[in-house]
Amino acid sequence: MRVLLCGMICLMIVATGVSAARADVAGDVAAHLSLTTVITNALNAGLTIQQAVTQAVQAGADPCACAAAAVAVSPAQAAIIVSTCTRLGSSETVCIMNAALGVQGVNAASAITAAVTANPSATTAIQTAAIADGVPATVVNAAIAAATSPAGPAPGGAPGGAPGGTGIGSTGGSSGVGGSSGGGTASPSK
Repeated sequence: MRVLLCGMICLMIVATGVSAARADVAGDVAAHLSLTTVITNALNAGLTIQQAVTQAVQAGADPCACAAAAVAVSPAQAAIIVSTCTRLGSSETVCIMNAALGVQGVNAASAITAAVTANPSATTAIQTAAIADGVPATVVNAAIAAATSPAGPAPGGAPGGAPGGTGIGSTGGSSGVGGSSGGGTASPSK
């Protein structure tokens, strides 16, 4: 009987923790905590970066500011963050992409590809802004071409990338543009 009671209590704690994680994002946004804190709290509560960003924007956080905070917390997931924020706030696509490009270590091609894929009507503005932000035109154009090709972007959201890979501009184990393993065209990291 004690084992059953303990099991039921544990189940209630776990169930309450999951629903509390959803409520905490909206509560943290409403409490005007920094978006970095909101995203960090959500990740610590077990949400994915996509869930955390979605809930923060739905709770009233600015998509551009949310993208900046989320990319600062998890730069390796910039493509997912840019894509999610752009889908939730497409009028701010360029701001969202620039927020990602402003974070050290972000793969520019992945962020550009994600922005174009999520909001193709903003392609020209994305291209202009990325080049103005210092991303080489060859990297920008290759990322746009990958996003707009009939096959769409490669799995993982990056041109030439594998799931979780970095695609164009990789400095590691992915091929990038015109290269072999470990060789591609280097993308500037901001």
